[in-house]
Amino acid sequence: MVLSPTSLPTSGGFVALADTVGLVASDPETASVEQIRQVAAFAQSIILPHGS
Repeated sequence: MVLSPTSLPTSGGFVALADTVGLVASDPETASVEQIRQVAAFAQSIILPHGS
């Protein structure tokens, strides 16, 4: 599952992602591998040019 702004149509989706980012940033030892992957995929979608 790759998260990006276009795949989160509701504000609840953004809140869930923000919570996941907060967890990974504040307490990475308790974050799951999947949560870390979601955060990484979202970060890449922000910084990489579209189509990369």
